[in-house]
Amino acid sequence: MSLDIINEVGELCGKSKTMKKTFILTLGICLASIGYCQVWQPVEAGTTLKLNSVSFGSQLVGYIGANDSTLLKTMDGGQNWTVHPTTGFRFSTRLPNITHVEFVTADTGFAMLGLAPFDGYMYKTIDGGSHWTPEVVSMCSPIFTYHFDSENAYIIGSSCFGGKTINKKVNGVIQPNTTYLSWGNEYLRTISFYDTLYGIAAGDSGTVHRTFNGGVSWDTVTTFSDEIIWDLQFVNDSTIYGVVDSLSNTLMFSTDSGATWSHHSQALTFISPKFKALTGMQNEGVIAVGSAVQAQIGFITWGSESSFLWDVQTAPQILNNVTAVNDTLAFAVGDSGLIMANWGIVNGVDSPELKLEIRVYPNPASHQISVQSEQGEIQRVTIFDLLGRTVQRVTYDFEQIQVNQLPPGLYQVMVETKGSREVVSVVIE
Repeated sequence: MSLDIINEVGELCGKSKTMKKTFILTLGICLASIGYCQVWQPVEAGTTLKLNSVSFGSQLVGYIGANDSTLLKTMDGGQNWTVHPTTGFRFSTRLPNITHVEFVTADTGFAMLGLAPFDGYMYKTIDGGSHWTPEVVSMCSPIFTYHFDSENAYIIGSSCFGGKTINKKVNGVIQPNTTYLSWGNEYLRTISFYDTLYGIAAGDSGTVHRTFNGGVSWDTVTTFSDEIIWDLQFVNDSTIYGVVDSLSNTLMFSTDSGATWSHHSQALTFISPKFKALTGMQNEGVIAVGSAVQAQIGFITWGSESSFLWDVQTAPQILNNVTAVNDTLAFAVGDSGLIMANWGIVNGVDSPELKLEIRVYPNPASHQISVQSEQGEIQRVTIFDLLGRTVQRVTYDFEQIQVNQLPPGLYQVMVETKGSREVVSVVIE
């Protein structure tokens, strides 16, 4: 992109202060990226409920735990989601929501009804979510699981007045030695393992707890914050990322196996996001999601320790969780039924199997654009603004798409054929 084009686009976007700030931020990040700016696009959820947790048991089958006794399921890799039965759950006024889901195969998975003081349940399914049975755990408020397979896992939460608690499950049986890591009604909220021996857990009060012997013993490490640590993610045997419930130090990392922690300056925290969840991607990359608190919208950032500057994108609603389906594809879920997907574009690299070889012209455009594909018949063209909102959807006459009704600025044009898609940035004058 030449300097003249950048200046021209900046002048166009200057007609709106809000759009100008968003555009300058996005443009600067795209220029600092490797080749291609990742674009997250919304996916229809079929509900406006708050979505709390997302997990894929295979490349095609995924699940979302939501508020109001709701479970969503996809069987086509996340393109379509439907409400799924919740037979076997014991919902109540204290526990009306599915707060955490974790699937180890397409059919076998676990779910939590939690986050109520002194109350919570863990459930298991072996038939793709059609039926659920309660799992016995040794704490009153389990809220999160980490499974190596269906029979071996760690379950964390709170033992009420016993405080932070870790249960270990071996060959399907909860071990009798419950680990108490504090006193009082505090929770552990996340746990992650690099291998079966080396793991780390965290939660309330800003401390992390490490094991190097498969949970036989845990140490306690104080970080720079005393606020809630929501999530942890290993990227290699020494580097770990975490997200903190803080406006000033929301993303932290350690490069010495969790012994010391630092604020991650490359994550653009001067924008004051509050991250809630993490997932790992290829090339030791990390995706963090949460909210841009000042604007009360969703926020996504991604990068790696070698990235000069991390990429960012806003979203229409606050995001609560994110998961990687494979090395390139990830899904994030949030408030008001929001599902976002990156459709395989990660760290500036466009996934080859999704490449369409399309043309969108003229660019910049003022009245209309034409879209052409060198392979595959175009089925749909969707135009998104920089907040990820759909502003126009076209299913025919792709060579004469009227755009003169759109405010001047930068837009993302997603072109879809059967089973393929590509996103192109277009400037509307």
